[in-house]
Amino acid sequence: MNRITRTICCGALLATAGLAVGQTLKDVSADGYGPLDTFEPPRRVAPLPRTVERPELFAADRGLHLPAVSANPALVDGPEEGAQQIGEAIEMVADPITSGAWTALEDGGMVWTVLVTSPNAQSLRIRFDDFDLPTGAELVLYDADDPTEAYGPYSRTHRRRGLPFWSPSVFSNRVRVEIYFPPALALQPGLEAPRIGAVAQEYPSRPQVALGNDCRIDVNCDATWDDPSRGVAHIRFMRGNSEFICTGSLLTRLPEFDGTPLFLTAGHCIDSEAEASSVEAYWFFETDDCNGTAADLDDVPRTDGATLLAVDGDADNSLLALLGDLPGNLFWNGWSTTNPGLGLNGTLIHHPSGTRKAISYGEFQVYTVCACGSCWNTWFFPFSNGGQEGGSSGGPVFSNAGQHVRAVASCSSNSGCGPNEWAWEGSLRHAYDVLEPFLDARDDVWVDIGHGGTERGTQAEPWDELIEGYFGVREGGNVHLVGGTYPEINFNRGRTMVFMAESGNAVIGG
Repeated sequence: MNRITRTICCGALLATAGLAVGQTLKDVSADGYGPLDTFEPPRRVAPLPRTVERPELFAADRGLHLPAVSANPALVDGPEEGAQQIGEAIEMVADPITSGAWTALEDGGMVWTVLVTSPNAQSLRIRFDDFDLPTGAELVLYDADDPTEAYGPYSRTHRRRGLPFWSPSVFSNRVRVEIYFPPALALQPGLEAPRIGAVAQEYPSRPQVALGNDCRIDVNCDATWDDPSRGVAHIRFMRGNSEFICTGSLLTRLPEFDGTPLFLTAGHCIDSEAEASSVEAYWFFETDDCNGTAADLDDVPRTDGATLLAVDGDADNSLLALLGDLPGNLFWNGWSTTNPGLGLNGTLIHHPSGTRKAISYGEFQVYTVCACGSCWNTWFFPFSNGGQEGGSSGGPVFSNAGQHVRAVASCSSNSGCGPNEWAWEGSLRHAYDVLEPFLDARDDVWVDIGHGGTERGTQAEPWDELIEGYFGVREGGNVHLVGGTYPEINFNRGRTMVFMAESGNAVIGG
């Protein structure tokens, strides 16, 4: 096996044109598919809040007033690699007893309302730690200065057991929270609303860098990539009390397209269920024409929430399933695990530093195992034009031939973010063994909530969560549930499958 050693900018890069000893990789491909116009949700799904004409409900002394958030130097300068932080959360304990106001409504119901303010935040997200609303209760959030920007209603079906509920971003520094209880619930003693545990403040924005320069090439200046571009999204998510941005892409799967919302990003962006549950995917955040104007981020469609299906840290690949509704006109990108070979032309579609969608060009070079201070399975990918930045992480890197995803953006030298920038991209080829159970769906999958070993969805190695079986089975297939009690899940995709209890009774939502 031939080995090549090179010296790269910040350290030694160990590279090989072959495979590691004992490593066996599959050659598998799937073509892209789209558009699919099944879902056409409006951007703002909430009705006008019941309290919108009642400003007296929001007494200043019972609101949540956060200190001003300052700009983060990393956001101004842009990090050389990794997910880019755009905000931070302030911990608090705000419950309906000490904060906000309770009001009786004409219909006999009750509503709890509170005003959350942060003087110069670009947007706010609110964390509810005990989001266990009774059936019939609803949560709505909206911009206090523009009530038409409203999100919800959210109910108990949106809870994820063991995880907090992060609200979607409201692009305002004044957000109103409204939790409604219908008459039947309002009459019950001990009525409680979920407590607010933290509020995330987005840093004040820096000026947008214009597209059309050597670093950020407008994706809409290259019609060749119109279809693949429609599957790429800018994502925001919470990691602990910090808010980050990355990029990701819808992926189709084998044996045939079935509309499953599989979403590929970088492992260093999303590698836990808590992070995945807070994901917001923003679609079509791009110009209307080559180097034209773009809509504001809060005016593009978004999909809220995801679940983590599989992650391969060695190849920096993370596969999610999106939980919220999808807009129409999306494209599920094709992918390939075949060896791209030296010198194969490639293209990255991404959101550099969270700006409008851009495109970059380079070529696949040797398979590398050490770069950017870490060792993992990547392709060395020098750019000829475009480059990548923080926020580009997780963006799909395609082979030009066939427009198949081969990798995700991982890290770069950031040498001017333009021509001759060196980058290393997480290899889908090397991650495929971990991602395969979801990318190549089977007719029969197995789930055992008591299983604690390796998980592949087989009878011998079942998944331990029902949601994995739901997204892992082929359309119309069978999900075998080993006896036990499984958490309640909101199945809202309209997919068909058969649940079969094995080795005892299987209870969902008990």
